[in-house]
Amino acid sequence: NPKNFISDFYLGSLYHDNNDLINALKHYKKSTNLNPKYLNAWFNLGVAYYENNNPLEAINSYKKVINIEPNHANALYNLGYIYHELLNYDQSLMYYNLAIRINPGFYHSYSNLAKVFMDKGDYKNSLKYYKLAIEKNPNDEKVYNEAGILLTNLNHHEAALIYFEKALDINPKSIKAKFNMSSTLKDIGKYNQAKILLY
Repeated sequence: NPKNFISDFYLGSLYHDNNDLINALKHYKKSTNLNPKYLNAWFNLGVAYYENNNPLEAINSYKKVINIEPNHANALYNLGYIYHELLNYDQSLMYYNLAIRINPGFYHSYSNLAKVFMDKGDYKNSLKYYKLAIEKNPNDEKVYNEAGILLTNLNHHEAALIYFEKALDINPKSIKAKFNMSSTLKDIGKYNQAKILLY
């Protein structure tokens, strides 16, 4: 019965929810075999492959999603993420930019683009995308913290302190932001302030 592709998809999802990746993969694959155009099964197959430490098969699955629905922002985003992990920066940038074109409000694409540019050594573009991520979501302490680290590495210590301070405004208990701010204060000779911050 061709309708079994739905049953296999839901069975795969149940196994997936219970962290049984082997059976999840088995049923997602059965679902895609029964209906090769069933986008949800291909997408979940990509997620399961990634979680099962098989990034190349995850890429193949997400590309099947894109073939069916070229404007699938989440599949494009996930491709950007995996290619970054595989150190394929150009492919990562391409997919993140495609994801942004379809969903301009998804701020994680901007912050992840910033990380790709940082890894490429393109600090100007990295800072640009951190700022864009903050524009899209001004309440993510991690983005302020990462932008502060970038500025510290560029020896823009005073600017970095503003970002660390903002991270601590959002989450006063952030150990990372406290540590990074303290290190930056030490770098500019403000040892007493650095010491107070860690207590």
